Amino acid sequence: MLKGLEAAQRSGDLRELSRAYNNVGETYREEGRCAEAQEHYLRSMEFDRQAGNKAYEAVGLHNLALLAMAEGDIPEARRFFRESLALSAEARDKEMETETLVRWGTLEMQARRWHEAEDCLKRGLALAETLQSSQLLGVALGEMAAYHRARGNYLEALGALERLTEISREEYRNIQASRLLAVPVEMEVERSREKSQELAHENKALRELIAEQVREIALDKEEALELRDRAQKTLEDSLLALASVIEAKDPHTGGHGARVAGYARALARSLGLSPGDRQRVYLGAIVHDVGKIGVPDAILGKPNSLERWEQETFQRHPTLGHQILSRIQGLDAAAEMALCHHERWDGKGYPRGLKGTDIPLFARIVAIANVWDNLVSSRPYRPALTREEARRAMTAERGGAFDPDLLDLFLDEKEGISLLYRPW
Repeated sequence: MLKGLEAAQRSGDLRELSRAYNNVGETYREEGRCAEAQEHYLRSMEFDRQAGNKAYEAVGLHNLALLAMAEGDIPEARRFFRESLALSAEARDKEMETETLVRWGTLEMQARRWHEAEDCLKRGLALAETLQSSQLLGVALGEMAAYHRARGNYLEALGALERLTEISREEYRNIQASRLLAVPVEMEVERSREKSQELAHENKALRELIAEQVREIALDKEEALELRDRAQKTLEDSLLALASVIEAKDPHTGGHGARVAGYARALARSLGLSPGDRQRVYLGAIVHDVGKIGVPDAILGKPNSLERWEQETFQRHPTLGHQILSRIQGLDAAAEMALCHHERWDGKGYPRGLKGTDIPLFARIVAIANVWDNLVSSRPYRPALTREEARRAMTAERGGAFDPDLLDLFLDEKEGISLLYRPW
């Protein structure tokens, strides 16, 4: 490993130096020596920039993303993946684009950002199809199967695994057909056979799981649906009750949580989200301000500008809301919405200063619904704005506070979302 680096240093060739430093970085990453791996990846990228080799620089960024991912730094990994994808596209390196999209999708799965994960994986799978690379296609299908299984979409997971199994079998047949059974080829045959057996086992397990689900539903479908609806209604009623407790601290915000939830669900529907995701948006929006339970009443009801210390106290409510909701099983999305609904598209929000699509989609939806309802409702420090005044105020923050595409959809007269409640 180090001998190769020394040889590259003697040659002075920028490309050889880049590859040598990258290879050493890979070895260090596999050994868990993250700081040394990062140092060598960065040196590799310096040589790539000097050589004008954007394709290899994209590889370096990809490796830094994997390193950040291994260390649990999701925002940093997301940033590196985004930069790697942009450079790969600029260099027209479709294989690197594909691998980056698939690994980015894996990252978003770990972060439970399902909408973003699905988008990355679908784009990566589509690119892999065009490249006709069995290796990349196999990786993409494997991650897509994992995504569907995590989401409970067992039929889709089975379909992805069946395709992956067929690709593995085809590799095995191709290797056998070559009849060049030297030792390395024999090892590859054995690896391919083992892979096919593993996939066949997982395929069988998924089929059994699907069959069991079908049997359970067939036993008493009506009762299952009734229990599900009753549980959803109980959860909704509980969250509405919790929201009313919060709003009791500030009489000027009565019904705010329910209205924000209605706006948010309508926007999610217009965006084309699934029924399940629309329900998650709705429930999370009801309690997006739950953290205000820890803000003194005097601050919430103050009729004039807040002092700096009061502003800092108020701005802690998203973090407190996240802490409260993350303790309740099944409210992960709601906890994330509570934490991020005051983030801004331009990165100037709080508490984490997230920017653009780093802000979870559900939180971006609730941010728009929340501000709209605040503007068209009376507050201690101002009267309610008219609908046109509110539209102008929101439009002024298009691309500033708000996701521009979501805001356009929210304000679209044809969609009628902003007209859902008419306080004017």
